[in-house]
Amino acid sequence: MSTQSGIAPSPELQSTWAAALANPAVRLIKIQLEGESLVATKELESAGSFEEDFALLDQAAEEGVASYLLFRMEEPEDWIFYSFVPDHEKVRQKMLYASSRATLTRAFGDARFKTSIFATDKSDLTYSSYQSHLVHLSSDAPLTAREQEMAQIKAAEAATSNQAEERTDILAAGTVHGALEWTEQAQERLLELQKKEGESWTLTLEIDTKTEVVILADPQPLDLSLPTSSPSYTFYSHTNGAVVFIYCCPSSSPIRHRMLYSSSCLGVPRTATALGLTVSKKIETSDPSEVDLAFILAELGPLAEAQSAPGEEGGKEEVEGGSAPASGTSTPSGGAPLPVAEGKVFSKPARPGRRR
Repeated sequence: MSTQSGIAPSPELQSTWAAALANPAVRLIKIQLEGESLVATKELESAGSFEEDFALLDQAAEEGVASYLLFRMEEPEDWIFYSFVPDHEKVRQKMLYASSRATLTRAFGDARFKTSIFATDKSDLTYSSYQSHLVHLSSDAPLTAREQEMAQIKAAEAATSNQAEERTDILAAGTVHGALEWTEQAQERLLELQKKEGESWTLTLEIDTKTEVVILADPQPLDLSLPTSSPSYTFYSHTNGAVVFIYCCPSSSPIRHRMLYSSSCLGVPRTATALGLTVSKKIETSDPSEVDLAFILAELGPLAEAQSAPGEEGGKEEVEGGSAPASGTSTPSGGAPLPVAEGKVFSKPARPGRRR
């Protein structure tokens, strides 16, 4: 809250204001600070239409001298509050006028002033300037680039939501409730690739944005090279059978495409599961160039290793010239076993003492 100066309207100003409210002919009241009070220094009656009477503001304002200008609108009960404080006015005067404005409007009734305008030059007191002020009030606040992008995304989300509500849920072969439909070619290709046991393979899918159907990307990549200018869904199968689902959405993609692919991201692997594929890992990225075999192996972690390791025989230890069963005794070179304390194979060495 701004600091108030404590300067109040003088009794004479309050009488002038009351008389002006009762007299619709009064168009303008000029108020200035004199000593420790606010006083009316000029009162002008209407000389024409609302637009023509803006000339009275120029007549009442003095170059380089601060003042308040109360200008009556076309509705007799409505007023415009002008704070006319020129840039070259003394700092103390600027501070006093800034800290006394709220006190004045509260004393006269805030509801009477439909708008407040801060003016520093006589050019701000014209009818065209007033019209510009109204346009500024009705326009949206300026948005940053990020805010504009978020507004576009929200609009795209609303459009996608409306389309989803109008779309009838279809349960067909290769289609899961709530997921986009796949073309027969896409389904058949996935079923065919699943037969390649012990081989790595890649399948890249896209969405036909006109029909909103999942289709095969054209051309199909021979390796992990993903599309760089549009979103895509890719299934990559490691030689050990671990399957990775990769949702790639480059930042340069159109907003509508980004929203469509994002909202369908969960449905695509669900449909693949319905077609018999087991997905081991799901990855999202916005940089296609980072996806290579090393990246996939790092994401898979232990899943990239062989599914089973060779069995190991326990209870035996290798010795020169053959193997012998492990026992609780040790055999010296002489051949006779040395006895070992029952239940204890060896003792932990004692901690050495301090040097003296």
